[in-house]
Amino acid sequence: MKSARFILWGSHGTPGDGFGGFRERGTSVGAQEANATVRTVSVASCALRAPGQQVVRATLLGGTRSMLRLSTSPVPGGHGLPLRHGKRGSALMLVLWALLILGMAVFSVVELVDLSVDHTSYQERSLDARGLALSGLALGLNPQLLKDDPLLTQTAGPDRMFKATFGSEGARLNLNYVLLSKNKQILINLFTQWGIPLPQATHVVDCMYDWVTPGDLKSLDGAKAQDYVNAQLPQVPTYAPFDSFDEVALVMDFSIVQKARPNWQDSFTLWSTGPLNVNEAPPELIAAVFSLDPQRVAMWTSARNGRDGIPGTADDVPVNSMTTFAGELGISQTQQTSLSNQIDFSDANRRVDSVGISQGAQVKISVVTRLNSSPIQYFLWSEQ
Repeated sequence: MKSARFILWGSHGTPGDGFGGFRERGTSVGAQEANATVRTVSVASCALRAPGQQVVRATLLGGTRSMLRLSTSPVPGGHGLPLRHGKRGSALMLVLWALLILGMAVFSVVELVDLSVDHTSYQERSLDARGLALSGLALGLNPQLLKDDPLLTQTAGPDRMFKATFGSEGARLNLNYVLLSKNKQILINLFTQWGIPLPQATHVVDCMYDWVTPGDLKSLDGAKAQDYVNAQLPQVPTYAPFDSFDEVALVMDFSIVQKARPNWQDSFTLWSTGPLNVNEAPPELIAAVFSLDPQRVAMWTSARNGRDGIPGTADDVPVNSMTTFAGELGISQTQQTSLSNQIDFSDANRRVDSVGISQGAQVKISVVTRLNSSPIQYFLWSEQ
């Protein structure tokens, strides 16, 4: 250890100004002694603590006869606590932060594991629900079963079941068939039944007709390719029959129909043989074809469906000729002649909807097929 001569300076440049004490390696020097200009101590570095807000550090600058550089630093709270206490407090705060971050990381991992387990469980239940839906579909494709057969609804265990329904695809209006046969009034009648004003209904139907018919000749209130370009729409007409309902929705201003009837697809088809099957069709569609009062047609369909009120079952009272049908509904001879190609009394294509449920997971399979073909033809297969 070296003995050094040095001069102590206070915080304002006067020797020993305002210091309350001096401690070096356990030796305390009073304020008056600290005021001395020259002192000899054995020290490499030391610190003076002022009574107020500062710690004054003295550092040996070199040699046995050297000046000490004094530096001051604020002490939090106005107390001259040793520096090592602050370091310990900072270390404790770092440990606490590390523990907090580690806890959050562990919690996040646990949550991710729970989500993964739930997702895997739902996939397993969805797979089981799809299997149940396929079981119902197989029964719905059986030509020997009737719509009210109890086999079409079965329970396979707790929270596990399937239900299958089927009917004639001809019970829906075939959009392509109606448009290409130039019977636009049928669709206009239907849209006005849905509450769409006549001018808007006419506009939408003209746009639909212009979509499926080739050539640049435009309907009075329709739209061809250039009109879509002018309206800055990304799609243009295909000039071919519709392939899907998604394509139908691309027709200019078809959103009017979607807004008026969100489930508009339930009234239409692209996969029937063409004419409307009046023995299973709902009253609003029959009324649209012949411009009849829907309530009047509803009375007729109620009698047609029999006691169970379900079309296509054993207690139905079907009609088999235009003469009988026209006589019961009061359809004029002119309408019979002009619209005879728009209706039929059966359809070879069947729609089957089968729903499978397994512990909250649900899968629906919809199929349109022709049963009397070998092998069986499928026109539509959708799962949701």
